[in-house]
Amino acid sequence: MPARQGVDDVAYISSAVSELARRYKIDPTRVYALGHSNGAMMVQRMICETHVLSAGVAISGPLNLEVERCAGAQGRRVLAIHGADDRNVPLAGGVGPAGLSRLAYRSEAQSSQTMIGSGAVYTLQVLPGVDHALPHIAEAIHASDGVTLAAKTAAFFGLTRR
Repeated sequence: MPARQGVDDVAYISSAVSELARRYKIDPTRVYALGHSNGAMMVQRMICETHVLSAGVAISGPLNLEVERCAGAQGRRVLAIHGADDRNVPLAGGVGPAGLSRLAYRSEAQSSQTMIGSGAVYTLQVLPGVDHALPHIAEAIHASDGVTLAAKTAAFFGLTRR
């Protein structure tokens, strides 16, 4: 497990993005990320701890850091999407009864409070009756918003016309 081996995921991702931006002349103000579950937690962590991402979409994963403020969040945007019936990573936090890790997670409300208190724009979309599964989340987004999850994400990042 990388955490037990002392792997610094934040430094690795920051370095990889920096190298790709340099190599391919990517505008550093237009670097975005989308993640689901642990990936969503990493998206939120990257926004909290670095200036690498301009915006992120975090699906079924809160900011799972015990912090009150995020130095990197000022001026950043987060779209958090979470199923109300998620039994892996509960919306209200705590240990998910269906989760494999048996870890206690922070709530989306705590994530929102931390990010907004740090100067980020944090939008939370709760999907009633939806669990942790990405296909179910995508179906619910299509049913409620009339767009695909990909289209919603692209629009949030400003990559398409609205």
